[in-house]
Amino acid sequence: MTCDIVIYNYASYVTVNWKSKLNKYNTPSDAIIDCNDIEFWFEGLNPLEYHKQLNNDTTLPFKLKDLSYELVITALNMDMTIEMWLIEQNRQQTESLIKDIDNMMDDYNSKSIKKDRKDGVVHNWKRRLENDKLIYDIYTGSAEPAFLKKLLVYLSKLACFTKVEVS
Repeated sequence: MTCDIVIYNYASYVTVNWKSKLNKYNTPSDAIIDCNDIEFWFEGLNPLEYHKQLNNDTTLPFKLKDLSYELVITALNMDMTIEMWLIEQNRQQTESLIKDIDNMMDDYNSKSIKKDRKDGVVHNWKRRLENDKLIYDIYTGSAEPAFLKKLLVYLSKLACFTKVEVS
């Protein structure tokens, strides 16, 4: 049986093998299998590669300069959380900010769809407000790093945040 091991954006394939110790012919559909007769092992495990993936360098694959907020990157994943600390005077306009950010992501998807999804699409997102933070949980799906760059630049243009953290 082939299984996927997924760490961040990396997928590795391993095979789970099994055999009878007593050379009996067993199939997965057998109703009764002697558990003491089965031996399992994995093929394709690569612990060193998994360690590299887990401790990857979280630098951005693009350059950004002159952002209006402090940017912290703790991880780059397809499933990402972006926490945005609001400047105090902007806390009253969170509904408007949410609408603007949602529209930006909708526009990104629409433009990509018009180009046969050349830039991928952001599959879904949820947002919430916690105290002075606007938090987006985003599944970037097929969207390329270009999406994240556009989003981070867009957030900077809004000039409503003191800090943005991507994890």
